[in-house]
Amino acid sequence: MDPLEAASRAGFIPERSKEAFVAWLTKSGNQHAILPHPDEQRLQGDIYRQFPFALVKDDHQASIALKVILVLNNTCDLQLNRTPSCNVALAADYNCYAESIRAARSDQSATNFLADVERNRIDDLFFLQDCPTFPAGLVVFLNKISTVPTKLYERALKQGHRFASLSQHGFYHLLIKLNRFFARVETSDVSRLCAG
Repeated sequence: MDPLEAASRAGFIPERSKEAFVAWLTKSGNQHAILPHPDEQRLQGDIYRQFPFALVKDDHQASIALKVILVLNNTCDLQLNRTPSCNVALAADYNCYAESIRAARSDQSATNFLADVERNRIDDLFFLQDCPTFPAGLVVFLNKISTVPTKLYERALKQGHRFASLSQHGFYHLLIKLNRFFARVETSDVSRLCAG
């Protein structure tokens, strides 16, 4: 689905905000991330540095490292003592990511793919242009998620590891990306058994 079509169909974008959001989506230089929100300390889409992230490898062993992450939990679920766990998505400096793509693909293929990444046309990637401390941008891997104890989130918050929040338009864009990647309607050629 085209992002503009997604924006017009998204039920979570208030009518009063849709026109401005669609205009923002169509212009270049969209600002997704801003410095940490001054009034709200706990927001879905906040970005942290030095956050513990785990991936399970093929040999069933977990690889754990301190990484840059984007918080996926809904803002209300991030409130103190609300839930025992928190879900985060791995993120990486766009320059490093682009370098790895160029090393793995032909020149033309890499150029085309990275152009799609920058336009947020790849379902499992969320590109944040001009993110604080990442002037070339940040790539969030929606297909690489880790669940961690909320205590680790609380500790990272207290230690000042949050370095960016999403702008209002950036937040709407994240919701569209999450919906598109995790909850898009299957094509009609997928046949499931009906119960009852």
